[in-house]
Amino acid sequence: YEVPDGGNLSTRNMHLTNYSVNKTSKDYVSAEGDAHAGSKRKLTAIMQYLAARGHNTKKLMASINALVVKTIISIAPQLAHTYYTATSRVKAGSYCHHSRCFELLGFDVLLDEDLKPWLMEVNHSPSFGTDTPMDEDIK
Repeated sequence: YEVPDGGNLSTRNMHLTNYSVNKTSKDYVSAEGDAHAGSKRKLTAIMQYLAARGHNTKKLMASINALVVKTIISIAPQLAHTYYTATSRVKAGSYCHHSRCFELLGFDVLLDEDLKPWLMEVNHSPSFGTDTPMDEDIK
């Protein structure tokens, strides 16, 4: 890791978290079956890594969960509208109570040097593409 500065700001693979971009970098390291190595890792591997170095991962996960909950609260009206639109019937404005749907959201969270989580983006339609066996496990 290098701290962003004027000399490396144009190196897009260094600062972007998007896997689709970073997998094309010459510096990308494939995990190839090792959950604790490589450029892309499971959340459980990251938490194990941090815990082994004395970090409070329970507190970290509570912070990430709080970030996710607060985000969902802020978008609840839009989610409710989407749900209503997907389950309502046109017939005389009746509501179809037996219809069900769900929304799968992808949360991109960045941890700073103090392990404070920052929400980068919420993916309305996260990718289900699988390039590796690890992707198949996660997705």
